[in-house]
Amino acid sequence: MLRSKVIPQVLQQAITSNDVKAVLLMKDDGSLISCAEAPNCDHNISKIVSAISSSIFTTYQRDDDLQFQLIDCEDGRFMVTRVAKLLLCIYSDASTEFGLLKLKAEKLREYLEEPLSQVEHVDGFRAAGVLLYCLTDNNKVKLLLALKNRIQEGNTESSLGYLPFGGKREKNECGSDTASREFNEETALIFNERIEEIKSKLKEPIPFNTGYFLYPLEINYNAELPQLYESARETLKNNESKMFKHVKKIERIEWIDLDDIDKKNLASLFKKMIGEIKRVLTDKIQTGVRNPIDIIGNKQQN
Repeated sequence: MLRSKVIPQVLQQAITSNDVKAVLLMKDDGSLISCAEAPNCDHNISKIVSAISSSIFTTYQRDDDLQFQLIDCEDGRFMVTRVAKLLLCIYSDASTEFGLLKLKAEKLREYLEEPLSQVEHVDGFRAAGVLLYCLTDNNKVKLLLALKNRIQEGNTESSLGYLPFGGKREKNECGSDTASREFNEETALIFNERIEEIKSKLKEPIPFNTGYFLYPLEINYNAELPQLYESARETLKNNESKMFKHVKKIERIEWIDLDDIDKKNLASLFKKMIGEIKRVLTDKIQTGVRNPIDIIGNKQQN
């Protein structure tokens, strides 16, 4: 099976000149699964291209009769085709020959079709979670993490470690389904009234070759969240709620500075992720395109 970490390297092979700006692998709703971009390509443009090209392709597709779609715009050209259950889009400048784009798309489709077809679900993941982070007034990145006892059955030794909220996929769930459900359960339902809104914000996961999808979500800093969690956890326990099983092993939740994360006792799974997480969060903040949300309080009015 083709590992998710390798897919960007495969897509990168189509970027052999300055003409091709990006190669995108996405779902029908436009959410990116993976992408490769030329050095001069803005990732936000890639997201816009993904949304536009997927919408146009799915609008005109009838059964399986649409093999390739060529889209000519003032600022560039798109070549879109289906690969297994996903869409592949090659985005170039307006001067690139359509024949060249089609040739690149054919080669990539030929290479990716079989391994992607073997994935039962288009996302190809086994577990997912949410990584809450914020940017403080002094430009420090903080992560909201759970301190969880990951002791295994039959082992009496405690194994406390910090990690994001998340867990295993259930049948027929997509990535955002699993991530939002596990997040809601492991935070003692303190975000329950806003969970659908939160789920709608989970767009671009960080894929790991362990089969884990981690969705970064920027929120506005709220120092009271750990205390709110403690109170909600105690209520679940006192009421003997069935939901308590999801928080039983979570000692507490805590805001931790990203700069200090390496000094903390991290769960082994999370420790392997932290390098990529730092890179992704740094990129997000440096782009300057931020839209943090308040996830405690009344729902936003449309």
